[in-house]
Amino acid sequence: MEASGGFERRDVAINPVQIFLFLIVIGMLAYGYTLWQEDRIQFERDQMLGAPPLAQPTVRVEAVPAPAEVQVIVATVVAAPVVPTAVPVTAVPARFRVANTGAAGVNIRESAGTGTPLKVLAEGTVLEDLGEQVQANGATWQKVKESGGATGYVASQFLAREAPLAAGATPAATGGRLKVANTGGDGVFLRTAPRLAERLSAWPDGAVMENLGEEASGDGLTWRKVKAPNGQVGYIPSQWLAPG
Repeated sequence: MEASGGFERRDVAINPVQIFLFLIVIGMLAYGYTLWQEDRIQFERDQMLGAPPLAQPTVRVEAVPAPAEVQVIVATVVAAPVVPTAVPVTAVPARFRVANTGAAGVNIRESAGTGTPLKVLAEGTVLEDLGEQVQANGATWQKVKESGGATGYVASQFLAREAPLAAGATPAATGGRLKVANTGGDGVFLRTAPRLAERLSAWPDGAVMENLGEEASGDGLTWRKVKAPNGQVGYIPSQWLAPG
């Protein structure tokens, strides 16, 4: 460094990077000025020619309604309780039939033992069991009711348990008369039960029987319950009976 004329002279180093950046800035300013000039000239030209200004885009804002609240209803189906319906059951009374008398029949008595006889019941007569047993005179007596309505006691040794009506018997029309027929003159046996082996007494063609209104099946045959002229009650196959 040297002094000249009273001033101090310094040497300044020039940085090339700074110069380069300075030139870039100057160039950008010049380019921007050029674009501005072109836009201004174009605008003035359009004004002179009466060109309509560029339309500005219109922005329309519409209110969008909020979605309505959606209600979901869940239906619950509750099955009504099933109430069982009672089915009426008709009780079938237990029954006995007179048996083991050697066709002599047996007395139905007013009381067990030596009670007054009410009537004689023929072999095979069916009786309703009234559910009472009594011990008297060394024997067991069963309280029963016969079809005519008489109620009393019969010694159990002369009674056999009868199958209930529901076990294969079908109610039929009661009343009227039937006669033995179609046997070819051989006649037919009255039986104590609807089975061929249960013979009670024989009856010829033409013998009139009282229809007691019960049908039963046994041994492959259909049987009709009847009352014979001598008062015996039993079964005869329907094929050997005709309206009396």
